[in-house]
Amino acid sequence: MSKMQDMAMLCEAVLNGDEVPFSFRLDGASSRAFLKTWQRTATCAVGGDDVSVHTVVYRDPATGLECIVELSTYPDSQAVEWVLRFRNGGTMDTPILSEVNALDMTLDLPEKSQPRLYSSKGTWGQIDDFALQEQPLPDGGKIELASCGSRSHLPFFNLELTGRGVISAIGWTGNWTCTFERPAQKTQAVMRGGMPKTHLRLHPGEAIRTPRVLVLFWQGERGPAHNLLRRHLIAHHLPRVDGRLVEAPVCIVSWGGMKTASQLKNIQFIQDHGLKYDWYWIDAGWYGPDHETEEFQNFYTEDWAYHIGHWRVNRAVHPDGLRPVADKVHAAGMKLLLWFSPYSAEVSSPLVREHPEWILQENAWGENGIGLNKKRVNICTINIGIPEARRFLLEYLSQLIAEHGVDHFRDDGGLPLPPPDRDAPNRQGIGEIRAVEGFYAFWDELRQRHPGMVIDNCGGGGTRIDLETISRSLVLHRTDYNCYPQADPIGFQVGTHGLSHWVPLVGGFTPAKPGNTYNHRSAWCGGMPFSLFHCCGYGEATLAPAKDYPVKWHRKMLEDDRRVRPYLTGDFHPLTHCTTSPMDWFAFQMDRPDLGEGVVVAFRRPEAWAVSGDFRLQGLAPDAEYELQDADTGKTWKQSGNELRERGLRMTLETAPESRAVFYRSRKG
Repeated sequence: MSKMQDMAMLCEAVLNGDEVPFSFRLDGASSRAFLKTWQRTATCAVGGDDVSVHTVVYRDPATGLECIVELSTYPDSQAVEWVLRFRNGGTMDTPILSEVNALDMTLDLPEKSQPRLYSSKGTWGQIDDFALQEQPLPDGGKIELASCGSRSHLPFFNLELTGRGVISAIGWTGNWTCTFERPAQKTQAVMRGGMPKTHLRLHPGEAIRTPRVLVLFWQGERGPAHNLLRRHLIAHHLPRVDGRLVEAPVCIVSWGGMKTASQLKNIQFIQDHGLKYDWYWIDAGWYGPDHETEEFQNFYTEDWAYHIGHWRVNRAVHPDGLRPVADKVHAAGMKLLLWFSPYSAEVSSPLVREHPEWILQENAWGENGIGLNKKRVNICTINIGIPEARRFLLEYLSQLIAEHGVDHFRDDGGLPLPPPDRDAPNRQGIGEIRAVEGFYAFWDELRQRHPGMVIDNCGGGGTRIDLETISRSLVLHRTDYNCYPQADPIGFQVGTHGLSHWVPLVGGFTPAKPGNTYNHRSAWCGGMPFSLFHCCGYGEATLAPAKDYPVKWHRKMLEDDRRVRPYLTGDFHPLTHCTTSPMDWFAFQMDRPDLGEGVVVAFRRPEAWAVSGDFRLQGLAPDAEYELQDADTGKTWKQSGNELRERGLRMTLETAPESRAVFYRSRKG
């Protein structure tokens, strides 16, 4: 029988050395066979928020190889997390370390259990990005998932058993695998996850880390279990500034190639019309050698890619740098967010010419690639795992940030990983490990150098969402699907549904469609970039505020954004299934049980025939009276918690597509 059926049993097994939730091979032998024979020491330290960090060190007396387990437990959570590290404390190279599974657990199944695995897709810029998936795990069955970052799959999983289950997560921004297996005719399920293609020796004194693992045991219904995960991540992972949780910012987006004068006009328009934004976001196109740009560009004519890596302000566009823009942004009560793609550089950039030893590979964009006026551009990727390269970027970009008054750092592009053929035969995987370690170190140092800075983890449109990155950053742009002005808002709804089961505060871009409330609310999530003009790549970048621009509507949307913001860090309750069909309704509830408040949002999609729907709310106190208010009409009314739970909240939408938002608060006491 497995000794890892709940948090207490797992911790006890690890600390006593009886059973460990990981595995590896040393010279082909399984750690299951020899780890108990190694010397073992255990210590415990209590850190912030009373988090207990248990450090268990296993040492091979023959080789000096150490396997170090850092296991964290939390006083307010059923989750347990650990990171596995290996260090060569000997005087010679270690034997071959391989098949490192940072997660390797066997679970006993309840009688007549029918396990089902829930997970979410990754992002390919499609309408179903991050859609929730459900798969049965039959007797003798196996489900194998693999991804680079969150490209193909989000690295969060929920294995539902009968009346209980376990949520797991992999914190690794490189390549990872995760397997769920039910051996034939056995009443057990096995979960394994880790880094593929690890086959290496460690030199004397050398150390590596593996993915962070989270495991959360739950009982009862699956829905509330996801909210246990959300609460844990909010309490112990989401970034904080001065000890306070970073709120989802309401952003105004501009194009970096727009001249200083145009940027200042935009900010003045914002001030004149009382549009309340938190961050002024300048996207790509502000950098490069001094050259004229087509100020109001679209994706097929803009030159942003041709100068990546030339990290200096283009003085032909911004004669005095970005400081005048930053000063006006700050005077307007906003913070400045600036776009970078720090691990990429165009082939002719000074960085590539002066440091070819830092370059991983060269990729051709354009022609048959991503457009760019059909002109070819060669982009090189930089190995962030090389300490000298990382230090150079830190020094250079930090100086630029300070000089131009930048508050927040937008990090775009995927994380470049060294190809496997760069590693020696007995060092397979070391290049990727160093790149991922270097990536985390780069972000950590950047935040340390610039207190108050928030990193926007764009990552090429949501390709780097995992347990490690959400602890250091926000995601304001979760998929490139949202870039297209013609993008179907259903895709925004699907992304919110899928991601909200796992990760709070993952944002989505709102293409500018003036007056379209359905479109705007479809992007309600953890960070709301809202533009006066199309600016992000695929749409026309123009100064939008024309005489007939619906400023009153725009102001109302911003007010609603701020009103809904406190509930984004609450419990998420899907009130309908979520598909990509235009014939369906979609509705969800965000609830703050600590406040007794929340919001219900419903969408009647374009071809949905039903005019009304009754949605049973969740998480409410049955004996409480609730005051509800329609966000559009301002109408208020009262209903009991029991009625809202049992009969539901009726939503009527006479036309399609149409949306409705209803805010509620408890009147109990």
